[in-house]
Amino acid sequence: RFIEITMEHGVTPHAPAAFALASALMTGVLNDLQGGAHYGRFALTLMKRVNYRPIVTGTIMMAGALGLVWTTHVNEVAKDMLISHDMGLRTGERKYGTIASFQYASIAVHSGKNLDTLAIDCRSYVDQARQDGVHLTADYLEYTLLAILSLKGSGADGVLQDIKNNPKPPNEDDPQDERDHFFLYWKNKFLATHMGDFETCAEASMAHKDVVKQGFPGSMSSMVEVPLRSLSCLIVSRRTGSSAALKEGKRLLAVVRDWVKQGNPNIVHFVPALEAELLAIQKKERSAVTAKYEDAIAKATQADFPIDAALFYECWGLYALEVCHDEAEATRRL
Repeated sequence: RFIEITMEHGVTPHAPAAFALASALMTGVLNDLQGGAHYGRFALTLMKRVNYRPIVTGTIMMAGALGLVWTTHVNEVAKDMLISHDMGLRTGERKYGTIASFQYASIAVHSGKNLDTLAIDCRSYVDQARQDGVHLTADYLEYTLLAILSLKGSGADGVLQDIKNNPKPPNEDDPQDERDHFFLYWKNKFLATHMGDFETCAEASMAHKDVVKQGFPGSMSSMVEVPLRSLSCLIVSRRTGSSAALKEGKRLLAVVRDWVKQGNPNIVHFVPALEAELLAIQKKERSAVTAKYEDAIAKATQADFPIDAALFYECWGLYALEVCHDEAEATRRL
């Protein structure tokens, strides 16, 4: 509606933020990734023209994290999130600045930044968010910190206890709101997959379907969870013969392929990994499966996604061990 008014009556100082928010509608609801990028770029161009400082932080954050991230490498978007966070601190736009810090931390985890440095940064973001009273985003930052420390292998228990001691802790047993589902994304989908607990991720995927997309349309998390869920479901189907897991894995693989076709550079490397597991389920030749995993690892490495490359090595090793019964090959990959 705001965009319609803008087109009819002209640009107001708040128009750039409206166009930036519309990019989330394009990417997260209408599944138009190029449309979302177009709205995001237009919002940034309009922001420079209106030159109204109070909307800069929010416009940069929304245009990048909800629109451009779907067609731009995440490392480029991460830079914009740091700019948005810094601008929020300097202009007093603490709410959007805090959200930008969360978006940066989330992107940095997914793209495999140094965990030691990232843990320090994320703790400071949590403290700043609490001081500024932006408690919902502070909760999300704590969930991100839990993921970082879990991947590091130390310190996660203390953060998990802090999360459970929050005035409104996430409800794992009966998730009902966005806070619950976002916590379960980090714990039962992202972490479960990257730490080899594919059964937990597959179970959560089939139980809750696309709740992250519904609660956080256009977000980085709603993008990354799809290939992770697909991978977990396909591995579970390979291990157990579950037709339900296979159906869910193939459905999500179709979504990933569609996003890649639309120009998403951040999940291209997942396609051959998912196809490898599908070939394994179909009992295709070992050489065909390993060729797909080699391709996935090469693509992840070249695109600067080391955490995903490590995941694919693990999946390759598990395939060698569980299907081929080749302990020597599994040892080299795991």
